[in-house]
Amino acid sequence: MNIELKQESWENIIECIHNSKINSEGNFWASVQAIEGQIETQNEQEELTKVKIGNVEVELNGKPFVISVDTFSHEDGFDDYFDTNEKAIEYAKLTGESMLKKHAYDKKGNWIGDGGTF
Repeated sequence: MNIELKQESWENIIECIHNSKINSEGNFWASVQAIEGQIETQNEQEELTKVKIGNVEVELNGKPFVISVDTFSHEDGFDDYFDTNEKAIEYAKLTGESMLKKHAYDKKGNWIGDGGTF
């Protein structure tokens, strides 16, 4: 298992070791497994907070969203968050234009529709 850790993660590991059963009962492997589980959970949470699409980094806040891609100037931009996938797709279709693509994504950052043409 290859895990890249930030400084906060190492501090968390050290704190977990100090607070774990390893100090009181000597149960080393149970402590290691508990720490590995915490690291995996922390990494999964960090990965799911942002998504980068093209040049646009979007905070995943539990709502669908739309980004714009200007195919003439090659500039990407965040448009807005929406309450439903359907509203995001509708917005993309209504506001997309020639040389201005609008891409709709669900709350997890998966592509769900678009509007406009290249």
